[in-house]
Amino acid sequence: MGERFSLIESSTPRSTSGAGWMAPVFRIRPQVVDTSFLLPDVVRAARDGYLTKFLSAIQFGSVRPFAGHHVWAEVPRKIPERAARMGASPAAVEAIWWDEYVPRIRFVDVHGLAVPSPEILVRDTSDSPTVALAGLLGQVVVTAKDADLSDIGVAATDWIATVEAGYAISVAGGGAWGGLFTMRVGGYGLASAGRVTFRALSNPAGQFLLAAMVLGLFLTRRRWMPQARRWAENFWPWVDGMVEIFAPVVQEFVEQYRTGDASWNGALFESHESGALQRVAHLLASSPYPLNRTQMIRQLYSDATESERRTLMKGLAELLANYPAFVPVNSRDWQLGRSGMDFGRRPSEASLLHRRGPSLPFGGRDTVRR
Repeated sequence: MGERFSLIESSTPRSTSGAGWMAPVFRIRPQVVDTSFLLPDVVRAARDGYLTKFLSAIQFGSVRPFAGHHVWAEVPRKIPERAARMGASPAAVEAIWWDEYVPRIRFVDVHGLAVPSPEILVRDTSDSPTVALAGLLGQVVVTAKDADLSDIGVAATDWIATVEAGYAISVAGGGAWGGLFTMRVGGYGLASAGRVTFRALSNPAGQFLLAAMVLGLFLTRRRWMPQARRWAENFWPWVDGMVEIFAPVVQEFVEQYRTGDASWNGALFESHESGALQRVAHLLASSPYPLNRTQMIRQLYSDATESERRTLMKGLAELLANYPAFVPVNSRDWQLGRSGMDFGRRPSEASLLHRRGPSLPFGGRDTVRR
């Protein structure tokens, strides 16, 4: 089955310069998740039959989830017990885990990474991979229901708020993406019409046809001019009416994005480490597509000279080779973590989950499914 790309990932051309070009509303935000959050989320999705807010956000691409590599096996091992407690079919939960979650989550091998909050080794060593992953990304939202992670300041205290924030950003981004797509289509249509008209006027037959149309309009002006005047008189009131209708909707999306973005930024875990390792990891985590070393150096050290870049390229090659968290996707490009690790499992022919309708999550948490 392989990995499934979000809308942002699949629609961003490789010709762009990476994450730096993207408007904030389309920016990919890394998110670290662990079993304590993923397990009830996938069971809830199977029980209700709908995409959760977490899945909706990662399908659009506003957030990109990362998890320690141990989570890949830990979740399915705990599914039977949790499904029984929450009233869901274990078979359905497992199918949704492999079909909907695994292809979209990047599982990261944290071997060799430092654990920035060593107190977790005293509280619960099983959570140390999640802490190490958070430290690797430097600045990242960690969503977990584990008190051991929130008590030491790694996971956000209000995990529901982080899910709501990611979903709010995705809904606002989806609306903006639709508007951008509409403008692009309209622009392409106008440009195509202009090219057709230009080619027609370069031909004598086209020039004759245009002259005939102008003459015909002039001779029949008494018939169509009154109707044109009435249309013009009604056009601007119609535009004003449309603005009155859609302006509050646009404003609500803007406010929704601002609220979600502020909540997201307020929940960021910030590691004390800020070296080249963290910078490379965060760049790959937020890039819409894998990057080669040249692209990484250009984005990380845009002011470096060619001589400095050659030295940096050697150091980057060693860094990428020394940490299994960085995964080569081909002979040149790299990404952070692996996704779609299903060992050839055949996916369901149709999605087992229904899409949720857009909602305004900050208007009231109890009005929509989580």
